[in-house]
Amino acid sequence: MPTSADILERQKEVLKTRLLQVLMQGNFADYHSIVADLSAEYDPMDVAAAALKFAQEGYKEKAAEEKSSFENTGAEEGMVRLFFNVGRAQNIRPEDMVRTIAEETGIPGNTIGLINIYDKFTFVEVPEDVAEKVLAVMHRNTIKGYRINVEPAKGRN
Repeated sequence: MPTSADILERQKEVLKTRLLQVLMQGNFADYHSIVADLSAEYDPMDVAAAALKFAQEGYKEKAAEEKSSFENTGAEEGMVRLFFNVGRAQNIRPEDMVRTIAEETGIPGNTIGLINIYDKFTFVEVPEDVAEKVLAVMHRNTIKGYRINVEPAKGRN
């Protein structure tokens, strides 16, 4: 099983590859003025890193980040159970969930844990150290053409 460091390194490789593809296409001149404006106040390296983080994870207010609670999602230790608003009614299968999450977040599919698919929703367990990234990346995504909403599952009392 890959370590957290292995997962992070793979994510960085995927992001770098995608960035190189954009650079090779060369159709980003519309954004030069934004970078120039920000570079007047901030280090250009920080501007580029912030842009990559934004592209990968989206924007969240600080308060929203603090609200994500993974304390009691009902998953096994070290994992977080996430709620997805798609299920059997949308012909979702476990391999659809694994493939989409792995491709979009860059985490290895074999680190994804238990998947429970119900008629209208699905629970997926992911490692706690990547749960925030899965939430950030998947919230604006689709599975089999269905726009998905993802949030930490509510644990049973």
